[in-house]
Amino acid sequence: KATVSVLYWFLSFFFLLLNMRVLLATIALGAVLASVEGVCVDKTLSDGTEWHDKKRSKRTCSWYAKKRVKRCKFGHKNRNELVANEACCVCGGGNTFNETDVPSSPS
Repeated sequence: KATVSVLYWFLSFFFLLLNMRVLLATIALGAVLASVEGVCVDKTLSDGTEWHDKKRSKRTCSWYAKKRVKRCKFGHKNRNELVANEACCVCGGGNTFNETDVPSSPS
């Protein structure tokens, strides 16, 4: 019975420490994110879907980001409502929001 009690105490203490580490990490991450200015979000097409250039639907902002220097160099071509240089943060486009720009959720 004493062994079970000690094991229970040890496991309880272990999970308490684990939860404390997760809590501290979450607080630290929240502080970092709260201090970030100029968060960029890639633009979408007018129908709300992910932007891609007119040549191929796989050429999204993520595709441009994989070889940013090479691909964004030609980001002014293949307009699909927008070009990569306008739509993708990685190419200098996108929408940039500051902490004060983010709209609050409707009540």
